[in-house]
Amino acid sequence: MLFPTCFKCTSKWGARKKPWVSSWSVPKHRYGSLISPALLLDEVRISEAAAAGITRARREIARVQCNADPSLPPGMVELLIVPAANDAIANGNLTALQVPIALRNHVVRHLEPYRLLTTQLVVREPRYLGVSVQAEIIPHPHTDPELVCERTRAALRQFLSPLDIGRPSVIEPGEDWQGWPFGRDLYVADLFGLLQQVAGVRYVRDVRFASIAVAPGQELNIATLTQTADNVTRMLHVPADTLICSLEHTVTAVTL
Repeated sequence: MLFPTCFKCTSKWGARKKPWVSSWSVPKHRYGSLISPALLLDEVRISEAAAAGITRARREIARVQCNADPSLPPGMVELLIVPAANDAIANGNLTALQVPIALRNHVVRHLEPYRLLTTQLVVREPRYLGVSVQAEIIPHPHTDPELVCERTRAALRQFLSPLDIGRPSVIEPGEDWQGWPFGRDLYVADLFGLLQQVAGVRYVRDVRFASIAVAPGQELNIATLTQTADNVTRMLHVPADTLICSLEHTVTAVTL
C-alpha cells in the first residue's frame, strides 16, 4: 500500500502489549522526511509537527486507518475516517458516523503536499456491520433481573462500538481501547466472556447474534438482518476496512 508511494500498514494481534492497536510501518518520503498517519490523527494521534495545520481535524476525527487492501488499484491510497461522535454513538445515533464532505476536503487539502502526482488519495468512512445480540442470562438470586438485563445491554453497546463509549470489562488494564478494532472478527465466545463479567449475572445460558451492513446516513432495514447460521464457529467475519457497531440487543432473564 502506498503512502504516499509505498506506505505499508499492518495489524498485529497478540504479539504486542496493546493488541487492539494497529501498528504502522512508515517509509521515507521522496525528500527524505518521515510521513505518518500520525500527521492526521490518533490511531490516529496527530503529531505536534502537524497539529497547527489540522486543528479542526483533531476536534472532529476520532480514528483513522490506512486501508491496505491489495485489491485497490495501483497508486490508490484510502484513508478511513471515524468522526468524533462518541456521545451520539452512545445514544444509538449511527447517522453521526457519516463523514461530512467539508471534513473530507479538509483532510485531503492537508495531505495534498505529501501526495505524489501518481498517487490517488481517497478519504471515506469505513464500512460498518451492525450487530444485534440475543442473550439469555440467569441473574444471581436477590438481584433485580431487569437491572441486570440493562447492565448487560450497556456492556454490549460498549463492546460492539466503533468508538470508545466506555471501557469494556474484557479489555485488560493498560490496553488501549478506541472502539472495535478494524478487521477483527467477532466470535460468540467473545460475547459469552463479556456477559459473564457483568455484575449480577450468574450464568450465561445462550448467546446468538445477527448482523447487517450499515451505511451512515441511509435508512436501516432491520428485516434484512442476517443470522449467524454457522453453529460450529459461530463467528462474524469483519473485513479489514470494516468496524462493528451496535444495533438493538435483546437480553432475557431466565431461571434455572
